[in-house]
Amino acid sequence: GGPAQLVREYKLDHENGYVDECHLCYLSRLKLLNKFPQFLTPKHVYGVE
Repeated sequence: GGPAQLVREYKLDHENGYVDECHLCYLSRLKLLNKFPQFLTPKHVYGVE
């Protein structure tokens, strides 16, 4: 589960390494923001208006 599962399930482009699991989670959620706007809110958390 978790961020690694998001990367696999949605075939997200990803790096070979991250600072920590929070870094991977943030970037994964950012890439899925438009696909799941009802869940990934508010957008300003991701630096998007």
